[in-house]
Amino acid sequence: MPRFLLDSTKRASRRGLLGKLENIAVYLILFFLCFAAVILAFPANGQLQGKEIQVISAFLAGGDIAVLCVLWRLKRLDPKTLMFLLFLLGVLMRLSYAAAYPAEDRQHDVFDADGHLQYILRLADTWRLPDSNNWQYNHPPLHHLLAAVWVKVFQWFGVTDQAQLAETLQFLTCFYSCAMLAVVYRIFDENPFGRRAVPLAYALVCLHPTFYLLAGSLNNDCLMVLLFFTAVLYTLRWYRDPSLKNSLTLAVAIGCCMMAKVSGAMIAPVTAMVFVWKLAVLGRERKWRLLRGILAKLAAFGAVCIPLGLWYPVRNLILFGQPLGYVAPIGEDAAIYCGNEALADRFVPLLSPDWTKSLYCDPFEDYNIFAYATKCSVFGETALSGSGVAAATLLVCAFILITGALTAMVYVLARGRSERTTLFFWVMAAVMATQVGLFLYSNVKYPYGCTMDFRYLAPAVLPGAVFLGAAGQRLWRSKREVPQYLAVVLSCVVFLFCVSGVFLYLTLS
Repeated sequence: MPRFLLDSTKRASRRGLLGKLENIAVYLILFFLCFAAVILAFPANGQLQGKEIQVISAFLAGGDIAVLCVLWRLKRLDPKTLMFLLFLLGVLMRLSYAAAYPAEDRQHDVFDADGHLQYILRLADTWRLPDSNNWQYNHPPLHHLLAAVWVKVFQWFGVTDQAQLAETLQFLTCFYSCAMLAVVYRIFDENPFGRRAVPLAYALVCLHPTFYLLAGSLNNDCLMVLLFFTAVLYTLRWYRDPSLKNSLTLAVAIGCCMMAKVSGAMIAPVTAMVFVWKLAVLGRERKWRLLRGILAKLAAFGAVCIPLGLWYPVRNLILFGQPLGYVAPIGEDAAIYCGNEALADRFVPLLSPDWTKSLYCDPFEDYNIFAYATKCSVFGETALSGSGVAAATLLVCAFILITGALTAMVYVLARGRSERTTLFFWVMAAVMATQVGLFLYSNVKYPYGCTMDFRYLAPAVLPGAVFLGAAGQRLWRSKREVPQYLAVVLSCVVFLFCVSGVFLYLTLS
């Protein structure tokens, strides 16, 4: 079962059509799990609700963890089985969150007059693009089109109430969040970077609370992150095999990522770096025929990617004069404006009272970016009503892991070895740099509480997890005691982070 559900496309492709069908089956299984969850949790049917879903999920999560512990105790917990159990637990937590909590909780720009939900319902009713760029109508329509199809299916079955349709839409975004787990597994399998490192990194991606929150969010963030990770996967595959197939698949992944949300374009510099790296290697080795062939394939890449990613922004530029990097204006008189605070107070991590005001962030009062993003990464933008001890443990672990990931990135990059592994780590570093760079730039240009939301940094969870795992692997291998102690501490922090997050989100009221 673990090999069937999580085998890599690289290996499965060697088995021809059967292998490809097995890989497609992973996503179909996840999709139908999400669809079945609608039936179990749909309010109109009087089915399982709230606490009942949490109790069932808690038993299933406890069973998953118990199996993991028993196999570990019996010394039969191989890395593939461990990652399979983490995969199941990650899917369970996403389904549980989407099923247990109402659609109106913890949303972003969804229920406004021209918000994401109206965008979706308008497409479902008319199948025509918006005739304005008001508020959220400025976003590209890929997520909204897919959601409109989902809505139409439920309308055919007699579901017409807007609130009920919003409830069902949570399971579409939940599918996006679950599908990320399969994509990230393939990224790690494409470039294995340590027997201990990969499961530790995968645990952080599977059980990071920001992906629970994205699973229940009705806006376009979750689809963008899924396609961003897909583009990272095919960027790495393209370097290994720059075939026309991989070039066009990568073009579609990046183009669709940008068609989900314009900020998905931040994968483009990462991919461009890999293109230049590959061309430089071939030029150094004087493989001119291969180099010319790759240039032709890059032309095909551009012919697909650029129109796919830019057609909607260009449309809005022509129709409404909307700049390509447009962000809907909020205004300095908004309650969430924080541009009047000193830059040192906003950007220096440890010089802010925001750390001690509350466990949770407040977009109307807080202004320190590092404190806000750290809290938001595990709690979202609202105060939670679960265990205070679990929440405090989760926050402390999040702070250690975020600072540790930045330190680990420097440590790992400074100790690169083979070309392939070095490329993998530099791709991860480029993802981290572009995400953090855009985040800081956005907070300088748009100083609002909502701009500090960690959902704008969600793709950075992947490189952060990679560098923490790789650093832990190298610390474990050290023959000195201090590095080995640090590796034990890191493992304990990751364990506490995952367990406290699972406990907190299964006990929210």
